[in-house]
Amino acid sequence: ELLSREKMAELRETIALQRAGGNAHALVHTDRGKRAMERFREVYAVMVETQRQKLDLGRAQWGDITNQVFNFNVISALVLLVLIAGSAISAGRDHRLRNREYWIRKSQLLVTSQMQGDQRVEQLGESVITALAQLLDAQVGVFHVNNAQGKLVGVAAYALSSDRQSLATMESSGLVSQAGKELMPMHIRDLPNGYLNIASALGSSSPRELLLIPASLNGRLQAVIELGFLRHIGQTELQLASSLIENIAMGVRAAKDRSRLEELLEETRQQAAQLQTQQEELRVGNEELEEQSRTLR
Repeated sequence: ELLSREKMAELRETIALQRAGGNAHALVHTDRGKRAMERFREVYAVMVETQRQKLDLGRAQWGDITNQVFNFNVISALVLLVLIAGSAISAGRDHRLRNREYWIRKSQLLVTSQMQGDQRVEQLGESVITALAQLLDAQVGVFHVNNAQGKLVGVAAYALSSDRQSLATMESSGLVSQAGKELMPMHIRDLPNGYLNIASALGSSSPRELLLIPASLNGRLQAVIELGFLRHIGQTELQLASSLIENIAMGVRAAKDRSRLEELLEETRQQAAQLQTQQEELRVGNEELEEQSRTLR
């Protein structure tokens, strides 16, 4: 602005000299205007450079802002993907959990339905061991009952080889007895060869893993279920086994009570029959005595 004023003053002075008839050319040849223009050009160059630097700075700042926005969008997208993946994993886990719980409840109802009705201990054992073997995909199984003498005896079997089908003479193994003492399900791996041989059309084989389910009620052992597998036993199978302990124990106790009641009724019937026979014999004897008495008279 100062340079502009100086230049305008020079022009006004030159015009005034020209109008007054003075020597305006002398004023022009003093290089005063040239120096002013040179200073103007220098100032203009500085202004241009300053604007260029501001423009470069603005471009750099814009580039930084653009990079920040891009990085923010990328991070937001990654976080969103992680959240979606986490939600999908959680939903899948919840779905598997609901399916497992549904399968366990359905299996409980199935096993419970197999124990309904007036079944003797042997019939109940056959129903339960068959249902459990099919549900858990077991290849062999034995149902042991704690008898009145406190001994575990086999009363039913599933796919047991022919050389061990005589359950009446079959003694419970140490593992079965130990499970009965601890009253807790036992999962045994690396079984010895020949333990619970599995019968099939192709021959016999031994299970790889064993599941022992002691059925107890109020701390009293009622039965032990022994299942052999050719595969690994998972947590779902173990959870089902634990959930069935009391139901099976109640079923076995009811079957025992029913069997005992039937035995008592049979004993009562036999005693009544014997009493009736004795009464009949006494009546016949009395009649004979009366007949003899009349003959003597």
